[in-house]
Amino acid sequence: MNRIIFRLWLCIFILSTGSSLALPDSEEVYINPFIPKLPEKKPEIIEEIVVPTVEEIHPIVEEKVAVIEPPKPVIEPPLLTINGLVWNSEFPQAIVNNQIVKLGDTIEGVTVVGIHREGIDITFEGAQFTISKDANDQKEDEEDSLNN
Repeated sequence: MNRIIFRLWLCIFILSTGSSLALPDSEEVYINPFIPKLPEKKPEIIEEIVVPTVEEIHPIVEEKVAVIEPPKPVIEPPLLTINGLVWNSEFPQAIVNNQIVKLGDTIEGVTVVGIHREGIDITFEGAQFTISKDANDQKEDEEDSLNN
């Protein structure tokens, strides 16, 4: 019986209060989860990027290409063997590839421009080189050790 009285009282209470227990009709109470609460950002205006044309780039490329030079080929003189040196006289001479040469002589396309204690100075195709007597001695020692 208590249950029936309680249910009756609850029904009378709800009817007497009317719409006071119902949710108000204002939009502030209802929250739509799909509507963002942050203010909308205005889209940024990006300035137009100017791309240079081929005609504008072409002179720049030509200038760069004109500066680049091909590498010079490495010049190496022919193989010369110094067999002997006479360097402490008025007319220095050398024995190169079993031929006697003096200053200004040409052997195998190489011009002798200097004869000194360490070897000879030569020019070949406009480049100057020094051929050392010691280098020839080392080559002979290596050849001897390989032959033995």
